[in-house]
Amino acid sequence: MCRKTTAAKFRALCLLLALPAVSSLTRAERLPIKTYTTVDGLAHNSINKIVRDSRGFLWFCTGDGLSRFDGYTFTNYGTDQGLPHREVNDFLETRGGEYWVATNAGLVRFNPKAPPERRVVYANENDSRVWPMFTVIVPDEKDRYARAITALLEDHSGVIWCGTYKGLYRLEAAQGRFALRPIKMEMPAGEGQNIADLLEDRCGSLWIAAYSDLYRRWPNSLPRPDRHPIQP
Repeated sequence: MCRKTTAAKFRALCLLLALPAVSSLTRAERLPIKTYTTVDGLAHNSINKIVRDSRGFLWFCTGDGLSRFDGYTFTNYGTDQGLPHREVNDFLETRGGEYWVATNAGLVRFNPKAPPERRVVYANENDSRVWPMFTVIVPDEKDRYARAITALLEDHSGVIWCGTYKGLYRLEAAQGRFALRPIKMEMPAGEGQNIADLLEDRCGSLWIAAYSDLYRRWPNSLPRPDRHPIQP
C-alpha cells in the first residue's frame, strides 16, 4: 500500500513539473498574427503573389485586382481603372523602376501616377500621347490561354519573360510598339504548357517551372552549363 501511494505521489509530482513546460511551449507557439481581409481594405481575400518594391511598398496580387500596402492602409487598383482582368497573378518592378502586372487577360504596363481609364487600353492601339494607368499587351494569337500571364521575370539584360497557360513568351519593344513573342519549347500540349514560375541563375540560364516538367533554357552565348556547376 505504501509503495502504491509513493508511486502515485511521484506521478503527480512529474505531472505538476511538466505543466509549466507545456504551458510555456503553448505560449511560445502563439505568435502575434494580424489577419487582413477585405474588411481592412484588401482588394480580395485570395492572394496569388506578394512583392515588395524598391520604395518599400507591398503589392498583393489578388483575385480581384492589385492591392498596395504602405504599412497603414491599402490602395486598390482594378478593372474600374482599366485593368483587363480581375485575376492578377504576378507583379514585377524592373531595374529601371517600371511596373508590370500579369493578369489572365494579358501583360500590363502599370503607372500608378497616370490617369485611370474605365476601358481597356491596348498599347499598340493607343493613339493618344498620354499613356493611361494600365496599358495592355497581348500575343498576336487569340487563344485566351496564351493571354493568361502567370509569371514574370526580368533577366540580367533587361528582357522581360512571361510564363503563360500556353508556354513561354518574351516581351519585345521597338519604335513604341510591343510584341509578345512565343519561345519554342518541347512541352506537352494542354496543361503541360502551364508555367508556374521563372528564375534566372548566375550563369544566365532560364529555369521554367511548368505543370509538366522543370525546364532549363541555355543562354546562346554560353557553353553547355555542365561546365558551370552550382557552388555554395
